[in-house]
Amino acid sequence: MERKSENIQEELNRIVDLLKGHEALKHIEDIQDELEGEIDRRTLQRRLKKLIQSGKVITSGKGPATKYKLVNSSEDKLRADH
Repeated sequence: MERKSENIQEELNRIVDLLKGHEALKHIEDIQDELEGEIDRRTLQRRLKKLIQSGKVITSGKGPATKYKLVNSSEDKLRADH
């Protein structure tokens, strides 16, 4: 069980690292392409949801048009709280 938690945390860290280098919002397809198949799409969706719930990532749009961005400013944090 501990190993699974470590893998999840590694995946979360990988996604955060990927988003750190980008100011623009990114579609899930772009994130998945940059991960080069390291995380399958459904798992990536779950990891992004976890990052949103923890307040580290914000979204814009709905459904297939959803874009993701790392929270990196007080303005972003305000948007994440609403």
